[in-house]
Amino acid sequence: MSQDDIAMEDEVRRCEELASQLTIFISRMSSNNLRSAESIALRVLLNARARINAVTHIGSLPVELLVVIFTYVAIEDDRVQVYPSELEETKFPSFDPRYPLALTHVCRGWRNLALALPSLWAQIDSRWKASYEVYISRAETTGITLRQHGSSPHEPYRQMREICRQLRRLDVAGFSLQTLRALEHLDMPQLECFTAFSMSLTLIVQTWQLRNLALFRGAALRALALGGVGGGWLPMNVHFVQLTHLYLSPSLRFAASYLREMLANTPALQHLHFDNHIHRLFGLAPESNDSNGPVTPVILPSLRGVVLAALSLSDSLTLLRHLHVPRSSLTQDVDSSESSVPIPSFEPLTSRTIIALQLCTSNVLHIVALTSNRTEGLGFWLSLDKRAAFQMYTLLPLCGLEYLSIATRYHTLLPALLPHLPCLVDLRVAISLPPERGVNDEQEYPKMSQAVCTALGQSRGSDIRVCGRLRTLALRSFWDASPAAFSPPTLIDMASMRDGLGCRLRQIIIQHPCYYPNEQDERDAPAARQLFRDTFVPALSNNVDEVTVLEDEEPGSLDSGEVRPAWATPDAERYWLLPQAWKANNYV
Repeated sequence: MSQDDIAMEDEVRRCEELASQLTIFISRMSSNNLRSAESIALRVLLNARARINAVTHIGSLPVELLVVIFTYVAIEDDRVQVYPSELEETKFPSFDPRYPLALTHVCRGWRNLALALPSLWAQIDSRWKASYEVYISRAETTGITLRQHGSSPHEPYRQMREICRQLRRLDVAGFSLQTLRALEHLDMPQLECFTAFSMSLTLIVQTWQLRNLALFRGAALRALALGGVGGGWLPMNVHFVQLTHLYLSPSLRFAASYLREMLANTPALQHLHFDNHIHRLFGLAPESNDSNGPVTPVILPSLRGVVLAALSLSDSLTLLRHLHVPRSSLTQDVDSSESSVPIPSFEPLTSRTIIALQLCTSNVLHIVALTSNRTEGLGFWLSLDKRAAFQMYTLLPLCGLEYLSIATRYHTLLPALLPHLPCLVDLRVAISLPPERGVNDEQEYPKMSQAVCTALGQSRGSDIRVCGRLRTLALRSFWDASPAAFSPPTLIDMASMRDGLGCRLRQIIIQHPCYYPNEQDERDAPAARQLFRDTFVPALSNNVDEVTVLEDEEPGSLDSGEVRPAWATPDAERYWLLPQAWKANNYV
């Protein structure tokens, strides 16, 4: 046995002796002092654990865990949330210099690996002080993302001059006069994405003409997001030959012709986002020749998506008149709230028969539809107020509609809509959204349930009048549902009538079912749902091939009105994150 082994055994033996003595000593202590003794023993244990951690190499961890740790620290999303709730607030994710630096202090291997990855150091924040120069030197020649703030401790021109020729992305939050002057003179030949939001409306109106910025002369620009701009400040005379993504949020009302002139120089544009959320009073003003005279639309052959947020219906149509709508998958979001203009026909905007439709409502109804070419992704995304929703069968070609998903609290909507959907085979209804003020939910919920079942149970002689091809009916009530949200007897009567007339339903899916025969407290919900299963599921099964009862989070549970992932457009978020309200029902 070596001298080292003998020394180790002596150390362990000595620890055992000390532990025995400590145990004997603690056994003699009064109960009042046991807490103190416990803390002393715990301190010894923690010191030993710290020593173990200090001498144990990180390489002893599984390779999979090492990869996860390194990847989690190294990969950071540099996209901007382009949805300012106010002019002075835009969500720019903060870059934290501590995380990549921490990788270089783990061990020599990790340090060498981190320093060999220039892209790890390519996300830089202008507010950094000590770390700023370190990151620039380690980024070497790779493309850099710079988050430029008006509160930066550095002089913008000097700061950006060092890296302007290798900037890949530039996000400017909170303009200062110095920042604007720097942008006017610095060439950025590799700049791919430019995002700019102003914190000072006065500053941008008085001093900034976007068409003069040197960065627009670069041929690499593919994404441009501008917040707080007026029509006269748009870069209308600049050719954006590779621009694919454009986001605009105006601070002043301007003529649609300004935007048309700019779009005429974007032949490769794929996604146009026009957000009027900052000031709903602003928007697009039609020029005198826009109102009645012919408008030559801009032809955008690569256009895949158009999102118009918080615009009135008239403003939306003004803009759409200036665009050539391609015969391909297209996203459009038109908010007709508070619009006094007559409801027009949207049929010219849809070039093919709609086969799938999704409606989610709080103050508006969001319609998502697929075109008849099922291989295409998102077909048409429209937002209508209640008035237009009740007439949507006159606005959209729905005679071939096969799939309908709707969330609504208006009990008169489905009886008005379903008779116009002869090809419907799949209907999903979510009811019991947060009621409007002054609405008695105890009266409204039974009306909704009864309206759905009454509409589907209508017959004319020996034929079902409404949705004769319907095979699947899915119903969901929300967390605030009334016990009478889905009336089991009404469901049974409807299913029985359709079965008797040869239109038997293949499947009924019910989520959040409750039945309170004696108006019991809602705290009895689990028992009430079990009562529903035990009492009414067997009765429904007599007239339906399959009855499924679900709770939240169960496999196959119904969505609450969100845009389905299969209909989303992930490419639209390549450079910035779209508002969640555009992708899912927000239930404001």
